[in-house]
Amino acid sequence: MRILDAADQKSAAHRAKQPCGQVPTLEEDGRPPMFESGALVWTVAERAGVLIPTGAVQRARILEWYFAALKTIEGVPMNIAEAEFFLPDEAAKAGRRPQVLPFAHHRLGRLHAALGDHDWLVGDTFSVDDFIMSSGLKIAVSVDLLIKYPELETFRHAAWTVPPIEGRSTTNAPSSPHTVLRTCVTRRPGAPQVNAQRRRRANV
Repeated sequence: MRILDAADQKSAAHRAKQPCGQVPTLEEDGRPPMFESGALVWTVAERAGVLIPTGAVQRARILEWYFAALKTIEGVPMNIAEAEFFLPDEAAKAGRRPQVLPFAHHRLGRLHAALGDHDWLVGDTFSVDDFIMSSGLKIAVSVDLLIKYPELETFRHAAWTVPPIEGRSTTNAPSSPHTVLRTCVTRRPGAPQVNAQRRRRANV
């Protein structure tokens, strides 16, 4: 693992790997660098042979929920977080939050209804879509959006307390990928290098 600061992220060398200067990126011998957390998580899970079923129907359903997490759900609490943490003054925050809060509750309410009384989004076992969805819901927790949806908080907590899952061991894939998926900063013999961010806020 290599920790990057703001200067590293703005460097030409890093932007050659990640055009927007964000993290994480994944570097492995014999493979081109990869960026975007969603792409990294799917690739690690697929190569390790865990969290993605081989059946066509289950795989398709997991793929659609995977993208729903990234495209439909994750951005909703980010709008609230922007108002809470990044707007310059209290007046701007007070004006922005009521504009975005109703839509956030609409989307989270639809997710809540879709999950129902199920433990996981697809099937009876934890899968890669549950992982990526629970990751996005962390942002919702940080801005108190899940108070109205205790089942979503239960789902998020369950996903983040799943024990490590053993995958097939290959030269370039870690034998216990769950930790890599969860942190994107694990480094062990034979594992890929992950570039992570030193500060919480991205500098682009």
